[in-house]
Amino acid sequence: MIINLFGCFFVFSVSGAAVNLMFPMIAMLWKHGENIYFIVLPLLFAKTSFGAILVSLTFFSFFLCTIGTKVVVIEMIIMSVYRAVTRIKFIDQTTSRNIIICIYFLFMHLYTYIYGRLAFGDIRVRYFYFSLILSMLAFVELLVCIHIYHLKRLIVNLHTMLGEPPNNFWRYLGYPVNLYWTACWYIITPVFCIASGGLALFIIISGRLYSDIIALTVITFLPLSVIIIIMMIYITKAYGTGKAIKSLFVADHRWVPELGINRQQALYEERAARAMI
Repeated sequence: MIINLFGCFFVFSVSGAAVNLMFPMIAMLWKHGENIYFIVLPLLFAKTSFGAILVSLTFFSFFLCTIGTKVVVIEMIIMSVYRAVTRIKFIDQTTSRNIIICIYFLFMHLYTYIYGRLAFGDIRVRYFYFSLILSMLAFVELLVCIHIYHLKRLIVNLHTMLGEPPNNFWRYLGYPVNLYWTACWYIITPVFCIASGGLALFIIISGRLYSDIIALTVITFLPLSVIIIIMMIYITKAYGTGKAIKSLFVADHRWVPELGINRQQALYEERAARAMI
């Protein structure tokens, strides 16, 4: 979700202090990594053409690394709108999806523009306030998704909602499906959180981190802890009752309404939400 889309950028602010002790030029790139959405010309950070190419490739790599998460975010928002606004199914599917995506990007660009205007004038706005607002937004989004899907259905959607990629081009870009999504869910994301927390703890113990950056890290990763705690509770209950943990991630079709007409409507919305533009 949104916290997964932006949260990875905040690791630059935390680990920049450690990198700064080794290579100043790398530290410059590392500490400014969270400005990807606000930097239009990477040339501003390079004194030579080689440096400009290096920075451009770095930012482009970050974009490719997060493209899978962007697709998941947009699909989750589209599915949420389809379920919450029932009358939208009377609009042409392609048109309705384009409208939802345009509104989403409009708000994102507006939010990014306002933050970018304030970021360079006040360091507190640049780090602390933005992280606080982002965490509150992610927490509300998590509650809304659980309310709409229920937790078990939300897990199933995250695991299977995108289906097969439309072509091999999306596979090469890291389209979040099959083995890639499984690896991210079970390995990459937990390792990333553990490594970031360990690095932050090391810097805190060594006394090289300011208190506001500590608060930034805690607030940024707080919504992730909510997801982890809830999932651990469900896994513990399943283990205590003798059920296999895999049963929590098996597609469950009992979520549909019992009445036939409502069931058909729900299945229609499910197919509409899964369809790609």
